[in-house]
Amino acid sequence: MLAPPRHAFRRGITASADLPGDCEAAYALLCDPGFVGRSAPFIRRITPLAEDLWRWEVGGISYPGGSFAAGFTQRMTFDAPHAISFHHDPAAAARGARGTRRAELAGAEGVFRVAPRPGDGVRVDLEMSVEAQVPAPRAAAPIVESAMGAVLVLMRDRFTAALQQELAP
Repeated sequence: MLAPPRHAFRRGITASADLPGDCEAAYALLCDPGFVGRSAPFIRRITPLAEDLWRWEVGGISYPGGSFAAGFTQRMTFDAPHAISFHHDPAAAARGARGTRRAELAGAEGVFRVAPRPGDGVRVDLEMSVEAQVPAPRAAAPIVESAMGAVLVLMRDRFTAALQQELAP
């Protein structure tokens, strides 16, 4: 039996959080793949492949008829302690960074910005767009993209809570 065709679906999110601590401490957490992997639901693991190349593995995202899991390669650009931008770089995976890779079913584009708040604390802003190849008809875009949005909101909320807890005095 043939697998249903996959179609690309995209959803974005923006977020801001006012947190305790300083820019350096918040930036250090955002640069820590172990912390990021532990702190957001559905992220199974983040493996640095090179200083500026991370392999993200997500899974356990249920949808009618199955569960979504994917690994994808992200090119990271670090501007300490102010910003971390990331973009999907499947070509790096295809070039064989750490072994042979198959087609990547997901990827993300975005940036974390870190700035001091007047007085004390730090503000972290996120702009991110996620694309996933899902075995669903193109006509299902409103449903699939709405579900993607709900997953991103849950990830954002839990990640923000983890940052808050880690940076608390």
